[in-house]
Amino acid sequence: MTKMTNVVGIEFDKRPETCPNCKKCLKSKVRHLKESELPGFCVTASNPYLYNVIMVWNTKTDKRSGWLCGECNKRFCDGTEES
Repeated sequence: MTKMTNVVGIEFDKRPETCPNCKKCLKSKVRHLKESELPGFCVTASNPYLYNVIMVWNTKTDKRSGWLCGECNKRFCDGTEES
C-alpha cells in the first residue's frame, strides 16, 4: 500500500480507488474539501476528496486487515495488508 502524508504531516494509507466486489469508484463525487478543511482529514492537497471506504483494523495485531466498501458494504483486501 502506498503511504501518503496529509497536509499536517500525518502518514496514512492511500485509499483504494475502486471496489473489487461492486467495481464502483470509491472517490466521493459530492465531497470536495475546502482548503480550510484539509488538516482534519487524511487527504492530500492535490487530491482533496473523501473516499467511500473504511479501513478495517485488527485490534489484536494493531494492523490493518482490509477495507470495507461504503457502496456494497463488503470487505476486501488489496494485497498489501500488513501481516
